Amino acid sequence: MMETMEATDRDFSILEHVIRDYIHTAEPVSSARIARNIRYKASPATVRNIMMRLDDEGYLEQPHTSAGRVPTDKAYRYFVDTILAEESRMRQKEERLPESVPALHRFVHELAEETGLFTMMSLDKNSVLWAGMDELFDEPEFREYDVARAFASFVEEAHDRMKYFYQYESSAPQVFIGKENPFPDGSHFSSVVGRPTRSSIIISIGPKRMDYERATDVIRRFLQSI
Repeated sequence: MMETMEATDRDFSILEHVIRDYIHTAEPVSSARIARNIRYKASPATVRNIMMRLDDEGYLEQPHTSAGRVPTDKAYRYFVDTILAEESRMRQKEERLPESVPALHRFVHELAEETGLFTMMSLDKNSVLWAGMDELFDEPEFREYDVARAFASFVEEAHDRMKYFYQYESSAPQVFIGKENPFPDGSHFSSVVGRPTRSSIIISIGPKRMDYERATDVIRRFLQSI
């Protein structure tokens, strides 16, 4: 939640519009564009003042002096907490996943296609299946050397990196943003994690600009289907 008493419902609305715009376009967001797209009437000057306040509060930042603004990790956390706050808790299931490796591969490929994210499933902390490499490298963030290198390191150490997530026992999808990720070099990414059974884990990972609503919904539906 926002930490300042000065924030208003309109501030929250502007922040949500900025986040959704940036998720969709991957381009810094200008006050003029937000003013054109919001449902209620507000001038670009009013929107600009709100965005400056959100900047001061640490929810937005300017990547370049003349550019629009982009969400920070703090903004994504607010956004995710807002989405997930209304979701009911899920009980962890005791059923077993299909034992057929081809069937599990299909599960993982389908999840990667639906989320548009790199997706991995670990069955016993040792066996890891994954899919969605092409989906991830279509994202503009991965044209940056540091991001691509960090992701390559993650994939190379996938077996060990997956183990970090077994400490989280909630069966409902959990979202880790940037430095919240419990593995080295995670600051460039966000991950959505689910626990199909006590011995298994599913992770969809991508840029912090990921579509959080879509990813959490896909993982939730998957968990409910088994």
